[in-house]
Amino acid sequence: MKLSRVMSVILIVLAVLAWTAFILAPKDKTKKELKQHLDSAEDYLGRGLYQKAIEEYDEALKIEPENEHIWTDKLSAYDLLYAEDDSSNIYSKYVNESKKSIMAFPKSKEFHLVAANLYLSHDDYKSAYRILSKAVDSGVVNDEILALHLKSKYAFELKWNKYSEVKDCINGVYEVLDYGKWVYVDEKGNKIKYPAFSFAGPVGEDNIRFVSELDNGRNYLIDNDKVIQGFFDNKPEEAGVYSENIIAVKCSDKYSYYDMLGDILFDAAEYDFAGTFYKGTAAVKQNGKWYIINKEGKKVSDEVYDDIILNADYTYLKKGVKSLKPEGDSKYSVYVNDKLIGSFDNVGSVSNDGLIAVRDGGKWGFIDLKGEYVIAPQYANARSFSNGLAAVSDGDKWGFVDKKGELAIPYQFYDVGYFNKSGCCMVLTEQKSDEETKEIKNTWRVISLYNKI
Repeated sequence: MKLSRVMSVILIVLAVLAWTAFILAPKDKTKKELKQHLDSAEDYLGRGLYQKAIEEYDEALKIEPENEHIWTDKLSAYDLLYAEDDSSNIYSKYVNESKKSIMAFPKSKEFHLVAANLYLSHDDYKSAYRILSKAVDSGVVNDEILALHLKSKYAFELKWNKYSEVKDCINGVYEVLDYGKWVYVDEKGNKIKYPAFSFAGPVGEDNIRFVSELDNGRNYLIDNDKVIQGFFDNKPEEAGVYSENIIAVKCSDKYSYYDMLGDILFDAAEYDFAGTFYKGTAAVKQNGKWYIINKEGKKVSDEVYDDIILNADYTYLKKGVKSLKPEGDSKYSVYVNDKLIGSFDNVGSVSNDGLIAVRDGGKWGFIDLKGEYVIAPQYANARSFSNGLAAVSDGDKWGFVDKKGELAIPYQFYDVGYFNKSGCCMVLTEQKSDEETKEIKNTWRVISLYNKI
């Protein structure tokens, strides 16, 4: 009886051992196969047979698809292969595998960097920015990811067209001097199919602008359809922005206002400078002092100013903001909807972002429409924000910062304009002195962001 019990226990133990061996045998076999694939991959790598190594890593991943180390080794093999063969076929495969690695391990900083750097190697800043933005939004960040995110976000293309002189983009159009002739280009820097002129003024309301012909010297207001609206007797030295049926024109060093037909207004009053009408008023300078006039040419008040900050389109008021330097005062007063928000040594013009460049204590910074600093004064010079970026100077060259104060585009330009809604900006890339005349020759070009912000 006792023997029978002992035999029963032995049989049970043997059965358990057999069953355990049966269960463990496949796992042992799997581990053995995994090791064989990884050993083979390592051997192929040592021989420079990168594609065969990748095939072994693929087999290993079939066994352990969630093994991050295998993915790391596989991408390293792709990197070696790509360094040897940078064909579009290998690049595409490498890109696809890097994206698969991110899908498998969305919290891996390393895999995000592999994909981003791969895109950047092909100047594919849009794809790199998308990858890195997802990482940043998910909290998958380190210093390298943040730096590449900023780099890819504000990477730009420098377009080939070159101009010797440019004026601010107004109503989506630049006036540029191209080989001695004034022409119009759109906000992306592409030439508009329109005649060249000896003088070209900014595009105003209803696309009307002042021009002077090259051949017969006629001077007139003209619209987009090349319909002449009104003739003028003289070629201007400067012309303002046509607005509310009025345009300022400079002749013989003085400005006067005219209507669309070319008839002079306000009893032929002359000004040192005449701004653009907006909501029935404009800023003018006369006898060294500034004041505001209405559409009858009359002063709207007895207020006199030593200076008034004008915007790119020569208006003094935009987004409810105006910056005035009262007579005898040493500072500019900044108003928003007629409420004083601060006084500063100098103030930039207002664009569409609502962040204004101001100078205080010898340095430039940026305030919001409440008058509070969003970027403390620290720049030698600056221009207000426009479409997400602001021009800043280190005292030598110009670059651009974002709204966090990060240097988005390094200091490298001699002068710059404002970014427009198409993500483009005119920049002065070169200045040369003519050996004979000593005249400075400028080269302006368009930079275009790969990622429209």
